[in-house]
Amino acid sequence: MSKRIGWRTILWVGGVYLLIIGVMTLPNPLRLTRELIGDSVDNWIFYWNNWWLGKAIQEGLPWFETSYLFYPTKTSLVAHSNSFLSSLLALPLEWLAGPIAAYNMVFLSGLWIGAMGMFLLLYEMTHRISAALLAGFVFAFAPYHLTQLLAHAHLGSIHWWPFFALFLSRLTRTRRLVDALAAGVFASLTVWSGFQLGLLLAVWTGLYVLLRLLRTIWSDDESPVSPLQLMALIGLTAGVALLLSAPIIVPVAKARSSLANAAASFSESTIKQTDLLAYLLPPRRHPLVGSYVVDLYARFVANKVASPYLGYTVVGLALLSVVTRQKGAGFWFLATVFSMVLAAGSMLRVNGVLYPHVRLPYSAIDSVFPISSIRAPDRYNLLVVFSLAVSCGLGGAYLAEKRRWLLVPLGLLICLEFLPI
Repeated sequence: MSKRIGWRTILWVGGVYLLIIGVMTLPNPLRLTRELIGDSVDNWIFYWNNWWLGKAIQEGLPWFETSYLFYPTKTSLVAHSNSFLSSLLALPLEWLAGPIAAYNMVFLSGLWIGAMGMFLLLYEMTHRISAALLAGFVFAFAPYHLTQLLAHAHLGSIHWWPFFALFLSRLTRTRRLVDALAAGVFASLTVWSGFQLGLLLAVWTGLYVLLRLLRTIWSDDESPVSPLQLMALIGLTAGVALLLSAPIIVPVAKARSSLANAAASFSESTIKQTDLLAYLLPPRRHPLVGSYVVDLYARFVANKVASPYLGYTVVGLALLSVVTRQKGAGFWFLATVFSMVLAAGSMLRVNGVLYPHVRLPYSAIDSVFPISSIRAPDRYNLLVVFSLAVSCGLGGAYLAEKRRWLLVPLGLLICLEFLPI
């Protein structure tokens, strides 16, 4: 198989994902102009955001201040749930199809972009189309990702992350400046999609760079990139990201003291952490088993709606990637566990019961700004989705080589586990 993927393959893979997204989100694609996709009152915030940004651009108003909330006094929108890129993408679509359809098309396109990005990342890692297809599906339809996207565009728009990881991994192998620039662009797109998403990606990047540096320093193998070269390239990537994200970051930096105080006052690290039992329970909306887990979900605090269910088949494939020592499997599985530890917050919670005597690592960073502005540690499950999808794909790559026929029933089983209807 050729290592370079062709445009024909990309086109048919894109068509497959379009079909899957259309089926998995039924009946919403048939109602694009009539109702917003979502399952929370919060998504009206982002519908309002689309209107406000269009008005601000048309009338030359400041983006981070409005008198249309808390009238007649003006209020700052620096700490508001902004997803400027989602709103900017919706504006031209409004002229063509109206505001409701525009909102919905941005929602659906995010699923498609994320699936394609994860496909490209896994294909470059494994050169296995079937495994890459599987990883893209897991990334797009992981229950936690979907439940966040249904309510919070500024948290659910993680679809640029795989592209960032793709170019960052190329950068550490090739030292090409174009890869550093591309990684910086996709990091910036993440910040424009949601400031908190940028922070989460920075946490993941910190882990990636740290382990890469340790491997470069301690490994006996000759690395194509020295530690100093690696830091210089990462610095270039960060510089590009910061420059392109300046319109978002500068207002936040100016309001740093007030935001830090607000984050400290509204810390939810001991309230909205992940209940470990929630990782094992299918979502309440699952058409087959959802009714059987309703009572268990009632005991949760942060996970009543946002289900972090991992999927037994997905976890099995992730473990397979480690056991069979697939290239890169160790890092991605470690990143999954690392993110789960952070998502567990400052104190352990299981089956609704808080164990305050069990202090967790997050307690050391929950008050550090800007990390504190993420507020709810449960949101680190977005990083769990990201890393676990790659781990699952690496396990699928092993089967694609050894037992390809197993990927079909396992893929169908994952579809069944993740049914969002």
